Amino acid sequence: MNIAEEQLKEAAGFFSVISEPARLKILLLLRNGARCGRDLSKDLCLTPATTCHHLDRLKHANLLKEKRSGKHVYYSISSTELERAFDRSLAILQLDGAQGKDENERKSLPRET
Repeated sequence: MNIAEEQLKEAAGFFSVISEPARLKILLLLRNGARCGRDLSKDLCLTPATTCHHLDRLKHANLLKEKRSGKHVYYSISSTELERAFDRSLAILQLDGAQGKDENERKSLPRET
């Protein structure tokens, strides 16, 4: 697998994780700070088991951090990983847009830093 294919696979994995509306809502709820799983479950109107499943998917994608405090687990956004994954995904889309353009147009596209 070449680098572009690996990047496409990584971007597809990222979009797969965030393509679920409940996971996007979790990210929106957490943008203002950490929340415990039980509160997230209530806000999402989902069972604790379903909420836990979505939180686990986000955690395994390194998009969330967790901190235990007594019986509660608090979740927060791992902003650097989320930003990095989003930036990489946008870069992939820009590469795709460069397909079929002549060499001069490709040189003018923004480069990853």
